[in-house]
Amino acid sequence: MSKLRGVKERRMAKERQRKKGSHLHLLSDMNELTALLVGTMTVDDFLKKTVEMVARHLDVDVCSIYLYDEPTNELYLAATFGLAPQAVGTVRMKVGEGLVGHCMSLLSPVCEG
Repeated sequence: MSKLRGVKERRMAKERQRKKGSHLHLLSDMNELTALLVGTMTVDDFLKKTVEMVARHLDVDVCSIYLYDEPTNELYLAATFGLAPQAVGTVRMKVGEGLVGHCMSLLSPVCEG
């Protein structure tokens, strides 16, 4: 029984350390995002640099930001990293359509992992 307790304690200590490191990374990311916001002249430039930063931090091939257009009840691609840049501003979907539209309809992210 004490072996099991020792394994559990080590696992909990490892998780506490991971969370502590996670908070430090979050602070670093927030500083980078703040610098990004201060250093950009346009919203489009800010969004483009944001998707690049998020993709780098998450180590993913594709990252996109969709914005909601209330008059049309649609989401439109406002910035992307890893998709065709010419799709920005042209790709649109209704709320409830596709994964992004589904998340919007629920007002909730999809959490994997």
